[in-house]
Amino acid sequence: MGRLRLHDETPDRKSAEEVLQERAEKAAREVEKREGDADSESNSSRTSKRKSSRQSPTEAAVKSFLRSISTTLVREIMRGIMGAIKKR
Repeated sequence: MGRLRLHDETPDRKSAEEVLQERAEKAAREVEKREGDADSESNSSRTSKRKSSRQSPTEAAVKSFLRSISTTLVREIMRGIMGAIKKR
């Protein structure tokens, strides 16, 4: 009468090692595929201009600002937690 039958299906008998091995093989194939694609792209783009991987002054300023804000925020939160514990 409409009962769920969760145990009617046979369980998958793959071991964790087999599952992880399959994932590793799949990842390796994807990396090889990307490297093959990158090699074909690098041959066609050798004459194109490379972009610098360095940060622009604006990016550096934003990064510094966010880091200082997050440091201050964490410090104040920790002071509040430690102060609440110490008052007990």
